[in-house]
Amino acid sequence: MNDQWNLSIKQFKNKWLQRLTSSKDGIYAEYLENYQNIEYYGEISIGTPPQTFYVIFDTGSPYLWIPSKMCDSSDLACQLHHKYDSSKSSTYKPNGALFYVKYGTGIASGFLSSDCVHIGSLNIVDQTFGEVTHQPGQVFINFHFDGIMGMGFQQSSQNSNPTPIFLNMIEQHLVDKPVFSVYLNLNEDKTTSGEIMFGGIDDKYYTGDLTYSDVVSEEYWMIKIDG
Repeated sequence: MNDQWNLSIKQFKNKWLQRLTSSKDGIYAEYLENYQNIEYYGEISIGTPPQTFYVIFDTGSPYLWIPSKMCDSSDLACQLHHKYDSSKSSTYKPNGALFYVKYGTGIASGFLSSDCVHIGSLNIVDQTFGEVTHQPGQVFINFHFDGIMGMGFQQSSQNSNPTPIFLNMIEQHLVDKPVFSVYLNLNEDKTTSGEIMFGGIDDKYYTGDLTYSDVVSEEYWMIKIDG
């Protein structure tokens, strides 16, 4: 990993010590690091004992994926980031189904596995995720995060239909309400660059009353706007 990446992670850990992931009555808050108002990423861990990774929380996709130790040595994006090693986890469960996801700017592929996922004090068991062995092109090479945690709707027609991690939180009765909320701060120097909350909403980040709108379809968090 390059010096800039290591410096960013060091700064992240220093801020992390100032604001640890907190939980209260089924509500969990995860601190996010802000890199140039482009990447907002947080720390998770997978396996037993835990292996640490940094992910962005993507509302436009449902899949969790992490680079795999089994990726090819020629895959530069993989080699420059933390990699999941299933042989070091006692809670790993093989799946083996093919995994593939295409974003607007990149592709990630590999195979599915299952393991425990930890987000602060929040522990999700038997979470199916993608072990990515191939990230073609230049897209993921310079990103500060290792992988992506999808917060979107489940897509039954792709990747053997793995359950999204937030739906697993709900089904495993880990969160107080079936709600997640996101706060993004454009000021990188603030202690709280951003936060994602599972199971509730932090009212210190807004004023007035919340307005609710129906989702147009269960594919994306998309609403209708008139005007």
